[in-house]
Amino acid sequence: MRRVLGVLLVLSACTEPFDTATISVTHRDPGVPFEGEQAQLTTGGAVTVRVRPQGRTQYSGTESIRLEALDPGTATAQQTILSDRWTILGHAPGRARFRVYVDEAAIDTFEFLVIDFEGLAR
Repeated sequence: MRRVLGVLLVLSACTEPFDTATISVTHRDPGVPFEGEQAQLTTGGAVTVRVRPQGRTQYSGTESIRLEALDPGTATAQQTILSDRWTILGHAPGRARFRVYVDEAAIDTFEFLVIDFEGLAR
C-alpha cells in the first residue's frame, strides 16, 4: 500500500502545468543599484515586479497568482491592479524571500536584498 501511495504522490506532482516563474522588475526606485543578478531595494522603498509562470502550459493571465513573503519583517508584497504585477515593499535590511503560487500550487521562490537607505552612495 505504501508503494502505491508514493507513486500517486509523484504522479500528482507531475501534473502541475507550471513549475517555475520568471520575475522581472518593471519599476524600481532611482539610484538603487543591481549587484550583478541580485535585485535590491531600500528600507522604505518599493519595487514592482511582473510574475510570469513558466511550464508545460502557456500562461494565459487567467490563473490565480499569489506571492507569500517568507520574511515579512524584511519585506512584503502587495498585488497591483494587474493580476501578474506585485509591489515589493522594503521594511528592514536583509534578504527577503518570496514564494510564488499559481492556482494555489507553490512553483518557485525568489529573493531581494533589502539595503539601508542611508547606505546608498550619492
